[in-house]
Amino acid sequence: MWLYLKKAIFVWRVQGLKGLLTRTYYFFKKRSPGERNLYLNWIKKNEPSHLGLKEQMRKANNLAKKPLFSIITATFNVSPEIFKETFESAISQTYGNWEWCLVDGSSDIKIKKFIKDLAVQDKRIKFKSLDKNLGIAENFNKAANIAGGDYIAFLDHDDLLRPSALFEVAAGLNKQEADFIYSDEDKVANGKRFDPFFKPDWSPHLLTSFNYINHLTVMSRELFKNVGGFREGFDGAQDYDLYLRATGQAKNILHIPKVLYSWRRTKGSTAAGFFEKGYAQESGKKVLESYLRENKIAGVVEETPYPGIYRVRRRLLKEPEISIIIPTQDKKDYLERCVDSIFKSSYKNFEIIIVNNQSQRLDTLNYLRQLSKNKKIKILNYEKPFDFSAINNFAVAKTKNPYILFLNNDTQVITSDWLESMLEIVQDEKVGVVAPKLLFPNGTAQNFGVVVGLGGIAGSVFQGYPREHPGYWGNLVTIRDVSAVSAAAMLVKRKVFEQVSGFDENLKIAFNDIDFCLKVGEKGYYVVVTPYAELYHWESVTRGREYSGEKLNQFRKEINHFAKKWKKVLGAGDPFYNRNLSLIHPDYRINDG
Repeated sequence: MWLYLKKAIFVWRVQGLKGLLTRTYYFFKKRSPGERNLYLNWIKKNEPSHLGLKEQMRKANNLAKKPLFSIITATFNVSPEIFKETFESAISQTYGNWEWCLVDGSSDIKIKKFIKDLAVQDKRIKFKSLDKNLGIAENFNKAANIAGGDYIAFLDHDDLLRPSALFEVAAGLNKQEADFIYSDEDKVANGKRFDPFFKPDWSPHLLTSFNYINHLTVMSRELFKNVGGFREGFDGAQDYDLYLRATGQAKNILHIPKVLYSWRRTKGSTAAGFFEKGYAQESGKKVLESYLRENKIAGVVEETPYPGIYRVRRRLLKEPEISIIIPTQDKKDYLERCVDSIFKSSYKNFEIIIVNNQSQRLDTLNYLRQLSKNKKIKILNYEKPFDFSAINNFAVAKTKNPYILFLNNDTQVITSDWLESMLEIVQDEKVGVVAPKLLFPNGTAQNFGVVVGLGGIAGSVFQGYPREHPGYWGNLVTIRDVSAVSAAAMLVKRKVFEQVSGFDENLKIAFNDIDFCLKVGEKGYYVVVTPYAELYHWESVTRGREYSGEKLNQFRKEINHFAKKWKKVLGAGDPFYNRNLSLIHPDYRINDG
């Protein structure tokens, strides 16, 4: 109870009463019997039964490649009752080619004897007792020193491996070469499993926002040695430091979308929250600061109102001119609000290209004439019927700047440093597109990345949720990788735009932005969203929302075109959206179908 009270006080201090009420509502919603039962039903449907585990043992014996896994665990004054559960989970693996390297950091004599007596029960267990406790990082390194396996798997002394854990990793390695592997996870307390984390595939920008990899993590012993193992000075976040260094050198990273690890929630554990291990928050910041220094990335690390989540704010290497392209047709009031908000930006090196698509109203035409007198604004006339892709391709051809920002006329900038917040990310050679968080005019979430496959083709998640809501494991408040974003506000490298041949003009009104982003991803670039740039979006003001008659026929035609073009992608699933989550409900609900 005291832990939750501390959390409430923290939220109230940084987000005010509104933020506290919002977080309280969703806290109880997440822990409602319905949510817990949904996960329990998922477990029954997706995890092997007793007979299934026996069949898994047979399959394990028939694998073509049977790597030796070294499970490494550092123990120190762990409860005997709890460690007995950890012990049972390790020796009950359906995959048999493993060893367990146990190092005790000079625990109480009775506890040490208890651990040693268990260790002698299985010849695959190596036990070493240290003369003194060297700290969690060095204790784990001592365990790794006695490992002889091809891969190292990390197991904390109070957590649980699921029976299929090593089998699923071995099976994954038989399908794909990898030197860094991670899985989904849940929590356990009093014998009950809850709070699953169904993770995205490899997402480097999310990893520099928080340690989403966590458990279960397995890496090749060679990779572990090459990066120097665990380092001292990061207690509480020593694994975060290791993962950042290891993923930076890994040749292939594999995510297994199955719950293979249960993180025990006890008083004093990080699983109970960062408030329970306060030093972990500061250690996480130190880890990221070290990451920036060692990778020669100019920038700073900032804590956020959300414990365990950080902002890496990169320094702008240059201040290039940005071409902001705004198609418009009448709706003078919306356009004026949009343009006025742009001029309040703290970043000044931009030009505005307004593409007038057959405006008829006198007030709009007068306003455009007025804008044409501004040296930072150019007016282009597009005299053909509305075609989002063709209009924007036409406008890009009239510009020369290295960065292009596609912007709807029914948007309004909220954060004055929105351009810097996106530019700092897209300046990275590996990034092709960056988009801000879009809000409805009432301040609730509208678009923060698109899930491919949601609703059949693609869709936004958490629409209508409060602006301050963290989303699913922080995904509404972190810089992260996505498959696609809305072109209502989208910053793009010009050279990337040209590499993918711009927007597909077969898609005149729908899915043109999704298609564009998928082409960018296909070229090996990341598409990223940042919550530190925010805009209001009135949505579909110029074109309208209603689909009927010829517009409906065109919409159906474009759905078919998109579905055929991206059939493999739709079949494989969005890599940044876990396959265990619903493609019907837009709130990261567990898929229990």
